Amino acid sequence: MPTALRMWAAAGALALTHQIEEAVFSIEGWLDSIETTGSAGLDRFIRHNPLASRSTKSRLTVVGAQAVGFCLAAGLASRSVRLSRSLTTGLVVGFAAAFAGHIALAAATRSAMPGLATSIFPGLPGAALVLAYIQSGDRA
Repeated sequence: MPTALRMWAAAGALALTHQIEEAVFSIEGWLDSIETTGSAGLDRFIRHNPLASRSTKSRLTVVGAQAVGFCLAAGLASRSVRLSRSLTTGLVVGFAAAFAGHIALAAATRSAMPGLATSIFPGLPGAALVLAYIQSGDRA
């Protein structure tokens, strides 16, 4: 049976792998190179999202804040396997949705957007494995 800390470590490794790619490469810069995603609303969202910014400092600040929030949640919830299972499941499902979004948008625009590589691997397969690990064991 996975311990609470191991659940958080598995979920964190998956999230951190992807977020490093998001911090290094600018989605807004990618959008500039393709001109539009085909959706004015999505283009606007990307251009106003600090995680997608051309500014490395902005992207690193967002990822750093996410890491702090993750560590606080893990620290507060890690005494409870049931709570940790619920929170890490939600986190991994959220990242799986983001991975699917990256893959779908890259396919729709026929381009390799930032975040695509880590959405493919470990990405969706990794999310499935982490979810299976989190859900394994005794649920009592």
